[in-house]
Parts: sequence; C-alpha cells; structure tokens
Amino acid sequence: MSGGAVLDVRRVSDGGLIDASLWFTVDGLFNLIESEFATRPELIDAEYHAVKGYPTSVTYGMPEVDAGATITISEFKSTSPSLRRT
Repeated sequence: MSGGAVLDVRRVSDGGLIDASLWFTVDGLFNLIESEFATRPELIDAEYHAVKGYPTSVTYGMPEVDAGATITISEFKSTSPSLRRT
C-alpha cells in the first residue's frame, strides 16, 4: 500500500494476482465493516491486528445468497509512517 492505494492483491486459493484497482483500501475495509454493521450486524464478522489495528479478516453477507465474502489480510505492508510500528 502506498498513499492509500493497494499495490498487490492475491487470491488465497492459487496466489494469482487480482487487479489492485478493483480492491479495498484499508479505509475501504473499515467503511465496509461500518456499513455492514449498520445494516446487517448479524452478517458481519471482523478481526483486527492486535498491535496495528487494521482489519485482518472480514466476513460479510452470505456468499451462497448475496455474494458476501471473506477477505483475509496477510503480509500487510504499508509505506505510510503512521501505519508502520517497530
């Protein structure tokens, strides 16, 4: 991630690249969580990094009914000094 833009997104199933411009930023994930919680709190589950606070897993909706999904964040790297901690 650089300046809020996602640089690299990969499918968990096969490691294939996904067009990063079509994906969520970290702020976008927080917006998704907030929106889903406001409208369908029973269909949202989110986990956060214990130290840095960004979402590490977001499950929303029901994939078999409304195209919901699970998004997993791993190997998150930020070029923003405010998100880097040592």
